[in-house]
Amino acid sequence: MNYQEFMLSDLFYKPNLKCLKKEYDGKGYPDHLEGEAIPVEAQIVALADAYDSLISDRTYRDAFDMSKAYGMIMSGAAGSFSEKMLDCFAQSRTMIENFCKKF
Repeated sequence: MNYQEFMLSDLFYKPNLKCLKKEYDGKGYPDHLEGEAIPVEAQIVALADAYDSLISDRTYRDAFDMSKAYGMIMSGAAGSFSEKMLDCFAQSRTMIENFCKKF
């Protein structure tokens, strides 16, 4: 299953569609949810989406290298994420980077 298929799978898409652009600090839309009120699945997808956005070329900028993207996520420069999500991201860093190198 590729990233797009995963994002559209029933596991995440249906129950969390309206939470995908939420930030942990309450910024985003639509329901002004913040903190633990945001479903954990949506928090995972938001972090994955932010990381993917950073390591991918965009029309307005080149991709950041994975180390720079990691630092941006961890420092809060790429959005607001819970400490739990950041801890999991840090513990999974090598696995995530190895996975991303395949694509």
